[in-house]
Amino acid sequence: MKNVAQIGGLIGLGLVGLAVSGAGRGSSTSKREEDEDASGSMGFAPSDPSQDRLKELAHRFHTLLHEDCMPGSFYPSGRGDILLGRGPKSITWRALFTVARSGGADEDLASKLAADTARKVAYANLICACPYNSQHLTQDVGSNEFKTAFGYGIDLQERPILWMPIINEPLFVEHGIVAPDLWEEDNSSTLEVPPELRDFHIEKD
Repeated sequence: MKNVAQIGGLIGLGLVGLAVSGAGRGSSTSKREEDEDASGSMGFAPSDPSQDRLKELAHRFHTLLHEDCMPGSFYPSGRGDILLGRGPKSITWRALFTVARSGGADEDLASKLAADTARKVAYANLICACPYNSQHLTQDVGSNEFKTAFGYGIDLQERPILWMPIINEPLFVEHGIVAPDLWEEDNSSTLEVPPELRDFHIEKD
């Protein structure tokens, strides 16, 4: 499990390079260059380059960064992580187990639901279908690693920070179905990051 210092470093790496759109409005060339130099892998592009907006973004992102595979959070993948498999190394197993326990399943039922290969594959497909995670999709993954039906997977060796989509809890616990939920704010799919972060125009690289 990652310690606080590691998580803090990941936050720094992710937020050091905020891509600021519209920086040319009323700003000097040097300021614009500084903003451009700040572009990074997280792909955030606030329309308002003010420091207050950047601080707000950092706070919102920080509250959603979690050191485990919790659906509804950004997960900084780590050494040894795999998408399928079972137990602590499996991102999908941990996520589904968490949902099942949160939905009232006892440990035995949660383990049974999370261990099912078809359900793990379904959740891995949702992870790959997330617009935010599309920046990490590649065809250059090993034959023993997860690939979608279109031949794309996520290279976890690059330690990407992944959006973990929320699934419909009752549907999963009661019927074993892995399906994305909807955001209450705008009825959009939880394959998308939360609506409040979309205000900052999160974009893929």
